[in-house]
Amino acid sequence: MITSELVNNVKQHDLHYMDYLISKNKLSLNDLERIWKDIKEHERISMEMVRGNKSAEAKCSVEWDELKKEFNKRLNGYKFYTDWEGYEIGRQMAGGGVEVPADISGEVKEKGYSFSHIDIEAECPKISDDEKINLELCKTEVEHTLGCETEAVSHVNGNTEEIYMRCEVFRTGRKVPVVFHLKV
Repeated sequence: MITSELVNNVKQHDLHYMDYLISKNKLSLNDLERIWKDIKEHERISMEMVRGNKSAEAKCSVEWDELKKEFNKRLNGYKFYTDWEGYEIGRQMAGGGVEVPADISGEVKEKGYSFSHIDIEAECPKISDDEKINLELCKTEVEHTLGCETEAVSHVNGNTEEIYMRCEVFRTGRKVPVVFHLKV
């Protein structure tokens, strides 16, 4: 299948080049940006090629997911955060039973990556008439389910808080900075 060949091509060229640069201690943020854009572009082309064939779409999606996981595993020590990591944190929330609808936002959603952090918008359930209690319960649920470490809290307005956390992406073991925008 041609899509598997595209995945293998990116693995052999981009990830191999990335490994080479890491070994020489010469990997730059510009290199990461270029490689990530290349991965995303090849994924887009592959998905277009299999559009309409559900089994091929599923296989293609799994292959690209694994490749993106391999890319993200190599990022320890680099301030480069991807939409893949943001979606993984969202999956971890859902898989951990956090009943808070969440989606990535900001620069990571717009560009597919960020040099500073991952933004996640989350809607907290209304449990009490007191918005402060709702936000605190929501924050606690996110912290405990994801094992995130809170670094700072910024109260934006009556029904929104920004919580700066460091969260582990379970599939890579990498801890990334996440700003949760919690709203009631």
